[in-house]
Amino acid sequence: YLRAGPSRHVRLYAAPRAPAAWARAALAPDSASSLQASAVGLSAFFLGLLVPSGWILANLEHYKKRD
Repeated sequence: YLRAGPSRHVRLYAAPRAPAAWARAALAPDSASSLQASAVGLSAFFLGLLVPSGWILANLEHYKKRD
């Protein structure tokens, strides 16, 4: 373990490394994503993140004038 700074009570442990074969198997998808699943995911991303951001950017001058 490593000791950080003047405090001797803080211990930092390195995370265990996974074998390369296990890491490849964990990241590989079981099947290809369908077009419908991709469309739903992209739509949720668009509606959840980009629409509120666009609203704020479109009304930025209004927010700047407010005291």
